Amino acid sequence: MLEGADFSFDNPKEKKLSQKEKDLIDNFADKLGSNHLVAINPDLQHILVLSALEKAARNFGRPIVWEKNYSNALKKFFSDSKPLTLGRDIDLPEIIAYPEDYVLQNSYDNLDNLKDFYKPIYLQIDGQPLDDHDSSYKIRRNKLNDLSAEFLDLGIFGQTGRTKLIKIVKQINAKLTIPFDSPNFEDEVALLKAEGLTAKLPEKNQDIEFQ
Repeated sequence: MLEGADFSFDNPKEKKLSQKEKDLIDNFADKLGSNHLVAINPDLQHILVLSALEKAARNFGRPIVWEKNYSNALKKFFSDSKPLTLGRDIDLPEIIAYPEDYVLQNSYDNLDNLKDFYKPIYLQIDGQPLDDHDSSYKIRRNKLNDLSAEFLDLGIFGQTGRTKLIKIVKQINAKLTIPFDSPNFEDEVALLKAEGLTAKLPEKNQDIEFQ
């Protein structure tokens, strides 16, 4: 199993944005003229999109203020990048005072940073949580509703549906399937077994050998 997206590439600069990714950047740029705060929740692993968002915002004259792990990733993969870091280059009170001057990258753990903004625009760009199968997604939507925030999902990846997942497992014809990264392991295992597939719940600290 490998999860890494653009971090798997030694030189992401050699890659090019797909048409879907270009459309995402265009949709992001369309929101930059708002006087309200624009907050984005992109996927940290999708480094090429992060760089494109950074450039689009800079070109507009409304730079993104990134959380530390995001700005570090940009600087690691793009040595010429000079992203602004929240709490180091720009403090939250300055963004609150001049919300029209900045874009704020905002992960789920830092949702409370938005509480002092008037009707912020929140752009979901494949960052966690992805959809309403995750209880955190509902918590976030409720908090944004309380803030009268405009919520737009600009994500282009999403998650694979159950039907397609079952089809994949059948095509692979594995001897044993162990689910991971699921909000409900029990239902997933039951569904696989109902399709005649051999599945097992993962157990904490369990060693599993595949032969």
